Amino acid sequence: MTAFKGQALSADSLEAVKAEARVPILFDRAAGKGVMYTHRGVDVVYILEFANGTVKVGQSVDFETRVRANCSNRRVRGHKLMRFWRVGSDAPLADEATLIRLAGELGGTADGRTREWFTGVEGMTLINAAERELATLEREAS
Repeated sequence: MTAFKGQALSADSLEAVKAEARVPILFDRAAGKGVMYTHRGVDVVYILEFANGTVKVGQSVDFETRVRANCSNRRVRGHKLMRFWRVGSDAPLADEATLIRLAGELGGTADGRTREWFTGVEGMTLINAAERELATLEREAS
């Protein structure tokens, strides 16, 4: 099922959109593939990697708006978004905390009060670790 902007969703449709959002999406500028759009109101956690090596992790119910805001942040202004990964989440704050922990464990240095911006961690390494960790947490919750 594909959701479109402005589409009114019934409860069943919203559940279908949330289920679809649980499939991780990877965009890689070098490969020229990926899909940005996520229906508003669906919780996602995400990892953004910029051309200057900065990595941002976060959670949002409006992924597109968050990406635009993050791309204009002073840390990365003028640097292209090279890669992003996002996946739907039933526990976005806990999953975001997992991403923050993983980034630190993989050698990332947090920049700023929010602890969501990192240098020193490769985006794809973090994405691979996140997929393994979040899949493990989802299996344990089942």
